[in-house]
Amino acid sequence: MESPLQEWRKSKGLTQKQLANLAGVSNGHLSEIENGIAAMCDKLKKLLKATGAVDIILEQEKFMEEQKAELFKEVMAES
Repeated sequence: MESPLQEWRKSKGLTQKQLANLAGVSNGHLSEIENGIAAMCDKLKKLLKATGAVDIILEQEKFMEEQKAELFKEVMAES
């Protein structure tokens, strides 16, 4: 399942590396953000706001919370 940020990036024709460079973060960190592992950094939020994609920030934050909940369920099921 793609995150809202991944979908937005692809809709703009950007590679992960290109967006990472624009946001001033490493490609690895952007990957973690897109996969809901890391929170969105301020630089990326500013970039999204500047492009009028404020809704992507909110959708990505919701996606991250859903990823955390799913991980928690998996950990609890293993216990």
